[in-house]
Amino acid sequence: MHIKPQHLEAALAKANELNDHYGLHHLTGADPQKYVDYFLSSCGAFGIGPVRIVEIDIAFEDSAVYSVCVMNKDGATDIALAKGLNHCWKRYTICKELVHVLIDREEYRNLNLSQHTEEVAVAFSLDDSRPGLAVTAELLSEISSMEFLFPYAHREKILRLQQTPNFLAIAQQYRIPQLLVDRYLGARHMESLKGHSRRLA
Repeated sequence: MHIKPQHLEAALAKANELNDHYGLHHLTGADPQKYVDYFLSSCGAFGIGPVRIVEIDIAFEDSAVYSVCVMNKDGATDIALAKGLNHCWKRYTICKELVHVLIDREEYRNLNLSQHTEEVAVAFSLDDSRPGLAVTAELLSEISSMEFLFPYAHREKILRLQQTPNFLAIAQQYRIPQLLVDRYLGARHMESLKGHSRRLA
């Protein structure tokens, strides 16, 4: 999927702001694992919340959509999760939805959920897709939430120190899905994000 550099850089800048706030305001800020209660608190500092998280009666195995985020007129944010997500997927999904709100713009919204889901399913499977901004925002929220949960500089350090990274051990250390560890440590993602992400000093 093609993303305009200015959109990617704006989204990563928000993830970095969130990371900076988290690191400064929580005792475990330097730990690899980010804690849900703490990143909910950090998101609150950016005007997100209160956040209500509910599990709906749809198993994640039976749905192409693991979560939905609703920004209410009263200022509250509701996150609905498919049931049965394991701890790592639940943490990542909550973070992704909150980052989605953090990077939100009017042009990133599509209120036709059925159409949006169909476009996402098609665009994510094609390297050369050029979807609308609402679909692009889905990938931006994934990239930005991974920048928060598993920063590029950490990934760079791991790859410098380990010729063959232990993806499972890294996933357990950061408490994020191994599928995403594999993807974001891969040469393709590392190279495509290199010029836009915070690097090792």
